[in-house]
Amino acid sequence: MSQVAAHHYGFFNVTYSGGTETTHFYSSAIEALKEQGFNINKISKKDIPIYTFKYCDSVHPIICYSKKYNDFFNPKNNFAAIMTCNHADQNCTLIPNSDKRIPISYKDPKSADGSPNEQEKYLERSTQICREMFSVFSKI
Repeated sequence: MSQVAAHHYGFFNVTYSGGTETTHFYSSAIEALKEQGFNINKISKKDIPIYTFKYCDSVHPIICYSKKYNDFFNPKNNFAAIMTCNHADQNCTLIPNSDKRIPISYKDPKSADGSPNEQEKYLERSTQICREMFSVFSKI
């Protein structure tokens, strides 16, 4: 969502992603993003799948896969680390070479996994993140 918001406000190549561990892109999160208008395709079926997320006809799709913050794809300096979950904020107190560390905690929708309202919770969280990222980039 930060990439979409950045593009909307005229910023390019300013957002990257990475976590404290490599996992998988949960299917309910993908479905929530599809519901919000993303065209998502799985382009690799390796241990860690790679996806393309297309949100606008005039720009290349976003390449997404689960990776750690220090992945080769991410910048090595001149960046701010935004921590989006309490687990990462508490267990990764130092992100090497980051200029700033900013915690923005979201309630993880995985607490609804397996429940009748699972998809609703993923969409709710994705919508919240979208609103907040647009708010952030509107102030830059």
